[in-house]
Amino acid sequence: MGYSTDEIRRMLKKAKSYNDVKDAHFINGDFAKAVSDLIERRKKEKGVTQEKLLRSANLGHSTIANLKNSRNRKKPGRDTILDLCLALDASLEETNELLKLSRNQELYVRDRKDSIIYWGLLHKKKGDEIREVLLENGFDFEKD
Repeated sequence: MGYSTDEIRRMLKKAKSYNDVKDAHFINGDFAKAVSDLIERRKKEKGVTQEKLLRSANLGHSTIANLKNSRNRKKPGRDTILDLCLALDASLEETNELLKLSRNQELYVRDRKDSIIYWGLLHKKKGDEIREVLLENGFDFEKD
């Protein structure tokens, strides 16, 4: 997994140059592997192609390729991760793990949109059902 906030603070304090620590803020291979593993597991469980999963998440091939690429240095947007998790019917634990590994905030129950997702995942609702409740309450996903 990546560095904690305290670890990054210590690294910044010791660094002679920002270049010594600039990669500490980026995603790492753990995230890429977790995304790849989750996608492959869900494809097998659901018996669907990656194409169908992409359509249900409204994500393109290049977005998924970037998420699965451990050399990609760009932090994925939070809504992209949430959209993917809903398309994959990820569990609450899997969703929070991918958010955390991608350096995004885990689901926060005081946020109304997050609380809807949290509720849906706790009650084992399908991603489409959670999306429906989100839309009924005026929420949609912003694309990065």
